Amino acid sequence: MEILNAIHRVLLIDDDEVTNFLNSKVIEKAGIAKNISVATNGRKALDIIGEICASENACPELIFLDLNMPVMNGFEFLDKYERMEFSNKHKIKIIVLTSSSNPEDMRKIKERNLSYFIKPLSEEKIMEILK
Repeated sequence: MEILNAIHRVLLIDDDEVTNFLNSKVIEKAGIAKNISVATNGRKALDIIGEICASENACPELIFLDLNMPVMNGFEFLDKYERMEFSNKHKIKIIVLTSSSNPEDMRKIKERNLSYFIKPLSEEKIMEILK
C-alpha cells in the first residue's frame, strides 16, 4: 500500500504510559510508521510539534489524541494547535483515540470534523484510518 510509505512519524498524545506502550506496539506491528513520538499531555505535544515541525520532513503525518489528560486536555490542545502555523500542517491527520463516550465530547469532536475511535487501538482501526 503506497500510503504506508508516506507515513514517517506518528505522534501519540496520551497521559497513560501503558496505553502509549501498547499503541506503539500496535503501530509497529502494523508497520505504518518509521518513528513514533509520545507526549503525555497536550502541552508536551505542542512543544514536540513546535520542535519537530521546524524541519519540513519531520512533522508527524498522524496524531492519535486522547481527550482526558492533566496539564492540557485534548480539546485545549486542539484549540492551541489550530492557531499554530507551520508549512506541513495540512498533511497532518488528527484522530481522537479516547475512552470517553460522553455525548458532549462526541459533539465537540464532530464539530471539528475529526475522526474518533474508542480505545484500544488495533491494527483494524489503523487500516480503517489509512483508507
